[in-house]
Amino acid sequence: ETALLEAGMDETEARRLREIYEQNEMDRLYLRDKAIREGWIGKPKYRKEMAALNSQIDALREDLDEEKYDAYLVASGKSTRVVVNSALSSSPAAKAGLGPGDVILRYNNKRVYTAGELREMTTQGEANSLVSVEVLRDGKLITVYLPVGPLGIRMNSRSVAPNSQ
Repeated sequence: ETALLEAGMDETEARRLREIYEQNEMDRLYLRDKAIREGWIGKPKYRKEMAALNSQIDALREDLDEEKYDAYLVASGKSTRVVVNSALSSSPAAKAGLGPGDVILRYNNKRVYTAGELREMTTQGEANSLVSVEVLRDGKLITVYLPVGPLGIRMNSRSVAPNSQ
């Protein structure tokens, strides 16, 4: 809750988000415990029930603006940025000038918080059509255009407080 307040959220909203986070985390713990006890951990039933818990957080993402959702992720210890570690020299990303340290913030005008989200986004749409990719480089926002499909980068996700970029 303190991290949310420090990010500029009002006390009521910070408390509400903390309660949602804590309830979701407890629900996950109880689900895992039950699945282990009953022998269905890792089975379709477990994945289905975990997906339902994930959808609660997805709904929260839709409910909050990007800045508040970003602060929520940081406060809950989740990833908020996708960082390029390296690019294959012949890849679309390298040809567009992406390289180590670049932070991918948006893909096709959609905010990206994790490497997994970015990988999924690159499979959506018509292959080879161009999409905008918003990148933070040395404190400056730039936009590059890449074809839909594999970017050809090694990347990781990390948590960065919204104001520290």
